[in-house]
Amino acid sequence: MKKRNAGRSKNGVLLAVHESLIAGVILLPLLLSLVFGKGVYSADTLRNPQPCLEITSPTASDTLCPGAGQTFMITWDTCNAQIAPFVRLKYCNGDCSQWKDSVPNLGVYYWPIPGYLTDSTRIIMCTQDELVCDTTDYFNTECGCIPGDDNGDGKVDMLDVIHEIAILYKSGTPVGLYANCQGDPDGSCSQNMMDILFKVAYLYKNGPEPIDCCTWRAACGPLRQ
Repeated sequence: MKKRNAGRSKNGVLLAVHESLIAGVILLPLLLSLVFGKGVYSADTLRNPQPCLEITSPTASDTLCPGAGQTFMITWDTCNAQIAPFVRLKYCNGDCSQWKDSVPNLGVYYWPIPGYLTDSTRIIMCTQDELVCDTTDYFNTECGCIPGDDNGDGKVDMLDVIHEIAILYKSGTPVGLYANCQGDPDGSCSQNMMDILFKVAYLYKNGPEPIDCCTWRAACGPLRQ
């Protein structure tokens, strides 16, 4: 009976030592960082958590059309927003203009796209003290379509009229990436005989010009093949 109790006692001691070693391995980095003020668990970090910002859109793959009454949803990831409840927004076309000095740090802002953008445009977001900032990549401002340019040669002329007649009535094949936009110069968001008549009037009867790509996108939605 004494030997059994002694064995149990010995196992209990070994278990306690083992648990102490595990606790030491887990707690040692925390203790060292608190003592020396370094590391993820430093006393300074625990006492003074820092805000963080990371813009998630727009990205380099997004196309932004200047003006045309459009808005774009800027989104960002944030942490410790209670420390930085507001952010500043800037957009840069070479020089940076601060257009919003106080935006709630909620991770989303609907941006009325200005009338002038270039392929060197980017957005900068900062906390109000500008100690924490993030910047987008340069994003694309080319819309990618000329409404009315059915054959994709970069201009609207009689060849496009002939091509659209072939598409609508002779099983012709659309040319270019965005047939839904290229065949719709009047911005009706559909391709039909009215588009043919629109182009004829534009070319030969001083009719209105085909709408631009950004206006088409604002009215009809994303480009599709």
